[in-house]
Amino acid sequence: MTKEELNSDRINYLVWRYLQESNYRETAVKLQSEWDVSDPQSLDFAPHVNNHALVAVLQRGLLYHEAERLSAQSRRGAVAAPPATGFFGPVAPLSPPLASSDEIANARKRSTEERSQQARQESPAKRTKLSNGYENGIDSTTTPMDLDEAAPPTAISNGHAYPSPREVEVERVPTPAPVTSGPEKGTQIEKVAELSAETTYLTLAQTSSTNHPILLHCEWNPRDPKRLATAGMDTLARLWTVPSRTPSPQIDGHVPSPAFRDLVDEDEHRAAISAISWTSDGEALAVASDCDGTGKINIWSKDGSRIVQFNSLGYPPVICLRWGASDRTLLALTSTDNKGASSWATVFTTPNQESATFDLGPNFQPLDAVWTGPSDFVVCNGESLSGFNLSDEGIITRTKTYDIRKEAGPTSLAYDPHCNLLAAANDDGVIDIFDSTATRVGMATHKGAVTSMKWQPIPNSSDDQPERLLASSSEDGSINIWNSRSDFKKPVETMTMDAAVLALAFTPDGAFVAATTNSHILIWSMADPSFPRARWVRGQEPGWQSPKTNGAALEEYHHCLVWDSDGKRLAYGVNSMLAVIKFIPGVTDVTVN
Repeated sequence: MTKEELNSDRINYLVWRYLQESNYRETAVKLQSEWDVSDPQSLDFAPHVNNHALVAVLQRGLLYHEAERLSAQSRRGAVAAPPATGFFGPVAPLSPPLASSDEIANARKRSTEERSQQARQESPAKRTKLSNGYENGIDSTTTPMDLDEAAPPTAISNGHAYPSPREVEVERVPTPAPVTSGPEKGTQIEKVAELSAETTYLTLAQTSSTNHPILLHCEWNPRDPKRLATAGMDTLARLWTVPSRTPSPQIDGHVPSPAFRDLVDEDEHRAAISAISWTSDGEALAVASDCDGTGKINIWSKDGSRIVQFNSLGYPPVICLRWGASDRTLLALTSTDNKGASSWATVFTTPNQESATFDLGPNFQPLDAVWTGPSDFVVCNGESLSGFNLSDEGIITRTKTYDIRKEAGPTSLAYDPHCNLLAAANDDGVIDIFDSTATRVGMATHKGAVTSMKWQPIPNSSDDQPERLLASSSEDGSINIWNSRSDFKKPVETMTMDAAVLALAFTPDGAFVAATTNSHILIWSMADPSFPRARWVRGQEPGWQSPKTNGAALEEYHHCLVWDSDGKRLAYGVNSMLAVIKFIPGVTDVTVN
């Protein structure tokens, strides 16, 4: 005979789950820290534990304790037992005293005679038909949690020939409150899906042993879920056509890589592709390259044919490319060489191929930029934050300077046109929030440096939303969700991972958010981010080995994480490795190889 045993991990897990389910999440985080288990959901027994397990176990324990008390009383042959006392004091009787055997027999006889008389008076069509309750098929809406709900008073007389346990159950586990949007929100826990089996691995390195491209950028076409653009060092600029179904392995166990088209000229040997950017309609892709000190920008169609080329960009490389909302203006930032050359902000206009430039100065090292209007954009450099305008005459002017904190300067930007707010992340873990007048209106904080931040997409493009959410990740292992409609003093949700979070990404409809460390990816539902819905773990799969030089693994420079336009596949890449991970919302029974 085998039996389950309790140990410290199992007890801590039940308590941790209860705290999460009851929305005591800060307490749960503290317990997880003291417990020193990075991811409780990864424990081998975690997938087998049902919802609200701690309450169920305790309730059953109370029932067992009551059964022991009654058994002991029966063995003693007590006639008048003292009032029952449980763990929490005196226990009120659950039902009136049992009737004597004669009273029960008389009651049964009267009930039988009444039913016989009623049956003789009714026509056959009106007589109640005994059943097992499944004449209309199994009720698919019934969930395991329904077993814990109290049955109605008439449950035992519902005409079922075989009453279910819920019809005769005396004590039941109380059901937690349903999910609401307030601070007392309950949670629904689902099994975490393992996504490793639904992964396509793309080979970035060529057959040459000296070719080890470093992936710097990865972007899906915003309208076509099969087209994926990648760019990086060592002449890496490709437009992939990734089929929706995962290819079957070949005889040698390797999966054939999807077809791709190179987006570099034949004479650009060893070129570095420093930035890429799709237009919002997915019709064109801008690619910035640096080859032997010469910088240029090519604009390609979604099919891989060149549309136009811009040369003479000043001192390369191009730090970032940003298309304007109209898809007719392209902002490019070029950096200084630290030898007296200036950095430049250049706006290219298509299809007339005009350009306008602004000298940012020799001491201005641009890091990021965003468009904040049809002709307005903002640039940061780690020490300052400035706004610019492109006039109808094609002249760029500086229009505003943001009042940033002296402790640290902004290194990355995220703008939301729906609430007209600009988020500026700093290395000290603080995100400054500015309105359209360049006034700071909020500060969101992490304990570690901010690694990524994204505004939740709004599919219907409606500004009348009760919440405008900003997600931010940090080296401290946290993902915070902030609501710009309230304040930034405290996040409305916090998720944690076991290491520094290196990147995060929303699905295009904003329903799910993914985050990655250097070992695994977790996916949460924004409707209830209490627990991750899916997980993908880096392993030893073919094509997912870090390139090595002299036997030593290369440092991982940049982690790319981006969803396709359907929100069903996630591209994750680092160094010379790139994986396309299939995720189907609502499916949690993916088989792992």
